Amino acid sequence: DRTGIVFPYCDPLTGVRHTARLRRDLPDLENGKPKKKYLCPYGDRRHLYFVPGCGEHVKNPDIPILLVEAEKSALATTAWADRTSRKILPVAMGGAWGWRGRLGKTVNAQGERVDEVGPLPELGICSNGRKVYVLLDANASSNTAVQQARAALSQQLRKQRADVHILELPAADGVNGPADY
Repeated sequence: DRTGIVFPYCDPLTGVRHTARLRRDLPDLENGKPKKKYLCPYGDRRHLYFVPGCGEHVKNPDIPILLVEAEKSALATTAWADRTSRKILPVAMGGAWGWRGRLGKTVNAQGERVDEVGPLPELGICSNGRKVYVLLDANASSNTAVQQARAALSQQLRKQRADVHILELPAADGVNGPADY
């Protein structure tokens, strides 16, 4: 079942589409948990999700970045920022570890070709003193894998000399990400 919503992933400066990601309404279930909730084209590499029309915010280093997990969260916080006249650049990572991905191939110490994994190139906008807020889903307070992802992301951002601030989303019934508020 491929019913759901498709999020086009576009270059924030040119508007050229790189890829797209489908969030399925009815993903398969395995042991009662959703499996393959999100789908993307075969062979595609990960990208960060930028809300359409955000090019001027990307170019302006004085506008802080808000890193969130899901595309819907980026869209919802963009709408909130517009309603409240706040300047912020929400960027979705496609999950807590979505800021990392396969960058290419390399050769390991044994001479084998292996995937080269690291921070996505688009994460480069979070550097040189730019203020970056990290707001992961509410399960960040209870899920150790999400906590590890947040710590690794914060470490990477500090390595890039970003001004990093961690935000906590309050846990509440029916709330997972910022879009739920």
